Amino acid sequence: MTKIEAWAKIARTQLHPDHEWEAHLQAYEEVFQEKPTLPLLPLWYPEVFIDIQSVHLYEIYEELRSQNILPEASTTSSMYAVLHRWSVRERQDFWRYMITQRLQVPFDRAPDSWLTFPQGDISQPAWLLGARWNIIELILRQPEERLALIYERENGEVLTWNYGQLKREIQRIANA
Repeated sequence: MTKIEAWAKIARTQLHPDHEWEAHLQAYEEVFQEKPTLPLLPLWYPEVFIDIQSVHLYEIYEELRSQNILPEASTTSSMYAVLHRWSVRERQDFWRYMITQRLQVPFDRAPDSWLTFPQGDISQPAWLLGARWNIIELILRQPEERLALIYERENGEVLTWNYGQLKREIQRIANA
């Protein structure tokens, strides 16, 4: 088993987003036999995941391929490459798709431009120029049990709110 395959196995069977970051780093060190330094080796390798259909990137690729936006890919790696290439070459289309179809942001007024680079390079992007939307409308559509916020108080206490709690707080403030 290669190191990448070993990492994929551990990621699938032992690691979880709820685990402390240190647990992920320790697993990384054990698998790759080195302390993590930037740049880290990729922590996700599409070609070693057995159930690729459960990955959001696969769902996005299939949706775009069914709309004849992306070509057929013969392997998981080439699927990822096709999607990445499209996201870089067709940035406006990629972000329009992600924001309107995947995130389903409800616009009162659609943007004149989804993404521009007024400084001439990608380090200073300008997003959704001319757009108008009400973020509360987006929040109110979410399933109540879904995690909405994670925040840490100054005393170090970490608190979470789901969308149901957030909706109730919005309504409380709106009715004050």
